[in-house]
Amino acid sequence: MARKPANEQGDTLERIREQAFLMFGRYGFDGVSMLKVAEASGITKAALYWHFDSKEALYLDCQRMLHQIFNQHVIGSMQRATDTGDQLCQMFYGVVNLLRDTRIRNGVAGYWLGSGSLNTNAAIQAHRRFDQASIQAIEHIMQRALDEGVMSSDIPAHDMARTAVAVWEGIVLPLRVEPFEVVERLMLTLGKTYFRAHGAHHLADRLCPQTD
Repeated sequence: MARKPANEQGDTLERIREQAFLMFGRYGFDGVSMLKVAEASGITKAALYWHFDSKEALYLDCQRMLHQIFNQHVIGSMQRATDTGDQLCQMFYGVVNLLRDTRIRNGVAGYWLGSGSLNTNAAIQAHRRFDQASIQAIEHIMQRALDEGVMSSDIPAHDMARTAVAVWEGIVLPLRVEPFEVVERLMLTLGKTYFRAHGAHHLADRLCPQTD
């Protein structure tokens, strides 16, 4: 069979990744079959295996996509901010924008489901690396905020960063089905409460609904 042009291969790969990301997000690893992904992508099962040699490989690709989306909206936004205060505010604005992303709003709870048939610990290791990198990036910003007196706390920056990541992961799942206005209000309220608890009232005053 003749090989497809590169642009058609790219279109097929994107279609596979979009469908697989959605399906794993809804049903988890065990609830998705390669045949169902192939059917949803409009290709044969054999064609799917041409792009991904196993369901584990496809799942890992989708998991990396989830991490990239999180980094794009949260960690990347924090690191691009102009000063330490703005970086801290982006902790909350970033999660608002993350939950606004249609790829997330279609469902991602499946990536937190346990699996009895995933034959590799690569997915666990990948998530641990993602967690560690996120915590390290946030810890760096929080430590600078403490050093500069932007906020105050007797809790180590590392523990604060670990808590932030855990809270975000817990928030992404239940809040994604709420209207955007509700999500934004709840996240900004959480941010204001957080800043006031750490003596950063000026940052609490900065947090307000974003305009497009």
